Amino acid sequence: NNDLSDIPHELGYLRHLQRLLLDGNPLRGIRRNILSAGMGALQTFLRKRGPPPQGVRPEDLHPPEFDELTAAPSTAARSSATAPTKVEEAVNDIRSASSRGTMNLRDLGLETFPFSERELLEITERLAEDSALFDCDAGREIRGAVALKAVNASGNRLKALPDALGVLADLQTLQAAENHIKSLGRGVSQLALRELDLRRNGVTADEFNNGIAGREPGPAPLPYATPISRSLLRLCLSQNAMAEVPCSIFSLEMLQSLDLSYNRLRTLGGEAVGRQGWHALLNLGTLDVSSNALEEFGSFARFPPPKLKDLNVENNNIRQIPPEVGLFPELISLQISGNPQRGVRSHTLAKGTGAILEVLRNKLPEDFCLPTPPVVA
Repeated sequence: NNDLSDIPHELGYLRHLQRLLLDGNPLRGIRRNILSAGMGALQTFLRKRGPPPQGVRPEDLHPPEFDELTAAPSTAARSSATAPTKVEEAVNDIRSASSRGTMNLRDLGLETFPFSERELLEITERLAEDSALFDCDAGREIRGAVALKAVNASGNRLKALPDALGVLADLQTLQAAENHIKSLGRGVSQLALRELDLRRNGVTADEFNNGIAGREPGPAPLPYATPISRSLLRLCLSQNAMAEVPCSIFSLEMLQSLDLSYNRLRTLGGEAVGRQGWHALLNLGTLDVSSNALEEFGSFARFPPPKLKDLNVENNNIRQIPPEVGLFPELISLQISGNPQRGVRSHTLAKGTGAILEVLRNKLPEDFCLPTPPVVA
């Protein structure tokens, strides 16, 4: 937002320059395709227009690409690639102040993941090197290595997540919503993720189990003792192809929030045995199973997650809310509208969760208690 018609070629030599915002200037000396190609391509273009700046340490400069005797690009420049490799571009983007630590692949029309295992390893190795950049927004220099902590690949046409993701040891957040994903691959199971967003895909319960276990399709015993089972806090599986609750979910021992809305669930589970039951989710506080085809709670009513605070079962086919729900010890929000049940009247619904739970408790014998859940090994 100034009146710059051009920028000095010396900027192309600054090795540590990673972010240059030029929007809102009437630039006439640089083609738009170069400006949109990224920092590496822009700096290469600028270096071909003139010699390096004076008084700057050589180690802080890119190699010269301008021959001062002929006032033309040097032989080295002509023989080298004019644009950075995709690994270099990825590293620069992840290091930038605006997306520091995040690989942003959102809405790129990708049908396959754009990096191989070797390239992902190279990206993480380069990010581990010491670097510095000046954050224009904060007005200070940021130094140090950068860890790749988040990947956003939402809004593409991916059909599967690659096994290669398993090499990203520092990854904490994986967003892959709004794709065509049916397979999680074997890499996700090896990640110590805190958040996994698979909203609006085509993942079935069996495929999710395979992905959490890190194995090829086929039966396998519980528990699924993989890194993700010991780290995941938030999981979104809304709008997928779930006809049943994936049993691998019960192995996610740190899980705090689970969204299974807009699937095809008919029940919340069969008999609870060992780790195979909702009672095994000792930290689960929020559960959304709205807009499914639920007809019954199953074992969920007798063996609920002990710390459940927020339960949403709206817009299902539930004809009776189990009165045991009234005894859930920490429940403070219960949403049951949009079901054909008649045990809780509309005027009670209007009063809120407290009134609903009281009605449910009054349907139970005075000395009734929830049974002791099976031991979680």
